[in-house]
Amino acid sequence: MRCLTMLILLWATVLPSAAVEPMEDALARLTRENEALTARVAKLEAALEKIQTQLGAGQSEIKVPSAPILTEATPSPELPPKPPLVELYGFVEVDVTRDFNNNDLGFPFGSSLDNRLFDISAQPTRFGLKLHGPKIAGGIPTGKVEMDFNTSTGTETSPNLRLRHAFFRIDWPGSGYGFLAGQTYDVIAPLQTDTISYPVENWTGDFGFRRPQVRIEKTFNLSEKSSLLLQGSLSKASSDVYVAPDGSAAELVRIPVLQGRVALDCPVFGEQRSTFGFYGHWGRDTYNIAPGGANATLRTWSAGFDALVWFSPRFMLMVEGWRGKTMDTYFWWDGRVMTSMAEQNYYDNVITAGGWATLTYKHSPKLRFNIGSGFDNPLEQTTYLDEDEYSLTSFLNFFYDIDAHWEIGAELSNWMTKKESGQEERKWRAQATFMYFF
Repeated sequence: MRCLTMLILLWATVLPSAAVEPMEDALARLTRENEALTARVAKLEAALEKIQTQLGAGQSEIKVPSAPILTEATPSPELPPKPPLVELYGFVEVDVTRDFNNNDLGFPFGSSLDNRLFDISAQPTRFGLKLHGPKIAGGIPTGKVEMDFNTSTGTETSPNLRLRHAFFRIDWPGSGYGFLAGQTYDVIAPLQTDTISYPVENWTGDFGFRRPQVRIEKTFNLSEKSSLLLQGSLSKASSDVYVAPDGSAAELVRIPVLQGRVALDCPVFGEQRSTFGFYGHWGRDTYNIAPGGANATLRTWSAGFDALVWFSPRFMLMVEGWRGKTMDTYFWWDGRVMTSMAEQNYYDNVITAGGWATLTYKHSPKLRFNIGSGFDNPLEQTTYLDEDEYSLTSFLNFFYDIDAHWEIGAELSNWMTKKESGQEERKWRAQATFMYFF
């Protein structure tokens, strides 16, 4: 650039021209142009030096547009897979039992028929089918058929099947309505305790069972974390066949029974939701006192409550309590306590009360402990036999899930019955269980 400037100055100095401006003015103009060119050259050199420095240090901030990176389109959220139409489930259970008293469990007085001191049984083994169908009338249909071998019929090594559940239900989630028809748990006394020994709280304190019924229910969502459930059913009453003192048949003629329950579901301690329910039933029983002869019609009713309370993610309490009349309708463990025959061929109502409670501690996702107790107390006594004044049971157990399929557990239970005569009978039982779920 400087060479070019010198050439221009030389050209301006030596090139003759008559028409050019005076020498002094030409020199001044050329000086200004030279200064301007020099300044521009300096700016260009500084810019070039800056670019070279940035490139050499690898810190260039020059943003060069790049071709867009082609990526796969983000898949839209997938709907949950539809359940299979038929799903098999169940478990194989083997229980080992040691009785420490030579008497019946459930009827703890001396017996020559059922006083085994040691037993191994696979009768609790259970299997079933879960059913899922296509929508009908806007509702979602489901169903269940479930059976086990826990019966007193057949032989110890070849027991007969027992039907536990056989029902279908349709739910309309948008409206909160539900409909059920078939055999499943009662609307009343709905909670199930966690025991190995079946009679511990099912024969004292808990009269809920599985019966054929037609049920309608409605759920009201009170908030995001609370709801109210209304249930009503028409169910089949079930009981035994009795024999009157003179030997004549005394058979229950089964009449449908009304059951109802209202339950509030809401968090009380922490985020887990607890449930508080009130229930009852009403119906009539007709007893044939003698074949082709007179009969007696008795009312049966109950009123009770149930609660499932989470105190924390580890502690949970289940409680039921009730009072009722003519409760042999509900397989109460000794029907003669509930239905009095004060004299030959005579039936009368008997009022009784009962309940149970179980406290559960979940030590970990695999290990849980349970402790509980149940009782029944006939408030009106019969006079033709030495009947029970009250019965009381208690138990302590644990269950450990080895993995998703295997579970083991152990339990110690006690049963005490006091007679009107003052006699007391006790029974201690220890059990271990081994279960494989499929």
